[in-house]
Amino acid sequence: MLVKRFSDISSEAMKGSVIVCPTDTIYGLSARVGDAEAIARVRALKGKKQALGLIVLIPDATSLTDFGVELNDSRQYLLSKVWPGPVSVVLPVSKKWSHVAAADTTISFRMPNSLELLDFIRRVGPIISTSANKTGERPAASIEGAQAIFGDGADIYVDGGKREGASSTIIKILR
Repeated sequence: MLVKRFSDISSEAMKGSVIVCPTDTIYGLSARVGDAEAIARVRALKGKKQALGLIVLIPDATSLTDFGVELNDSRQYLLSKVWPGPVSVVLPVSKKWSHVAAADTTISFRMPNSLELLDFIRRVGPIISTSANKTGERPAASIEGAQAIFGDGADIYVDGGKREGASSTIIKILR
């Protein structure tokens, strides 16, 4: 299903769905964080190994506590300087999130700088995201490019126009 805006997607439509959507940087291949089956489909479409983590897009820093992340003063200060924006912050999480986490039980979190995407995430909950491409290839720069890569493998496509940005910068905070 091709849609023009995030507001065209209901929370119900996201259940079990894989979505290709624009972020503030590039197109992403996404699913709800709690939907293990949809996440497995994302990994299969991408050709991504389980040991590699996925980025989780969140609407605000306080959402990190849902993942077992301690928000101390120094973390809050750093996050206030880099979010919203194209910076992914790797943090240790609770083992309950192993279906999303990297092998070292960390997750890369990002709060995108896109009001439409943030409103969508607030409505449907945090989503995983990985660049819209097969592993090792260039990310799709348009929705047509993403459709050529994933075809019927993705359930929903959100057209955000041409995207030629770079992937996010990654910062690790392990203590």
